[in-house]
Amino acid sequence: MLDELFRELKNKWETLLTTTNGWMDHIESEHSTNEASDSEAGVVKESMVKKKFVLESTNQELQNTKPDTDAGLLELASKVRTYLGMTDPLHQELTQRCQGDSKAQELAGSVQRAREVVSEQVIKIYQSTIVHSTGTMVGAGQPSSTTAESQPSSTTAAGQDHGSVMPQVVLKNSPAVVAASPSVGCGDLTNLSTEDKDNVFWLWRLGQHSMIDPKTITVTLKLLNGPLKQADDLRCLNALTVDTLEHDWDTGVTNLEDWIDDTSSLTGDLQVISVLQFVHDQLRTLNNNLLITVTQNERIEV
Repeated sequence: MLDELFRELKNKWETLLTTTNGWMDHIESEHSTNEASDSEAGVVKESMVKKKFVLESTNQELQNTKPDTDAGLLELASKVRTYLGMTDPLHQELTQRCQGDSKAQELAGSVQRAREVVSEQVIKIYQSTIVHSTGTMVGAGQPSSTTAESQPSSTTAAGQDHGSVMPQVVLKNSPAVVAASPSVGCGDLTNLSTEDKDNVFWLWRLGQHSMIDPKTITVTLKLLNGPLKQADDLRCLNALTVDTLEHDWDTGVTNLEDWIDDTSSLTGDLQVISVLQFVHDQLRTLNNNLLITVTQNERIEV
């Protein structure tokens, strides 16, 4: 089962890699021969640099990894998920800029379909290796906030969220995570150090404008240091819900593109790439530590 899931993921990724490279090669050739404005050419070039960087980085990891455990496969799937989330705004932007090119539009459609196929495979891996819960809060006997009405969609349709593929889970009904209220520090951002704010800058600025749950920042900072083990940290995650955490990370990634465009201090491809590398590495760590936390602490429903 493990080998089959990995083989399917790798085959579908190869199709995505080939179609994406073909699409970007076409865009590059068209912009080198057409009389595009300097500003238009610059925007397209910057988007291509970002997309190629994340694509090549993810591909290298897939080629160099052959998981032999469920945890290893989950980690690999989370890396692909990170790629889909980080590149979705770039994919949509490049698609919009290809409106007048029928060939580019055709290739963009092929890439979109390949992205959806890969996303479905990632979901399949999560569903095959993490047991679903019923969506009930631990020990409370009441509905979780991750109900069908409230949860963000994980559909892979164009223009919608490609990243939220983590199944809904709740934590074990153990003394550490019974339905007690989370500690006062859960979601309290008043005493965050400048270092902490800088470390999660891509979330902090959204938290200041109430665009994400403040508990997301608390939990994210904890997960950057490793899987959650302390009772207070587990209760904070339980109060936040995994679904909300994943959705807030997706929001941060989506808005990262706008932040880069609006930040005049970032000049040149290398500085942009360094920012993308920083957030990309963080997301790998976060997804890995969240997966470990979930698989160690989920409540299995019979």
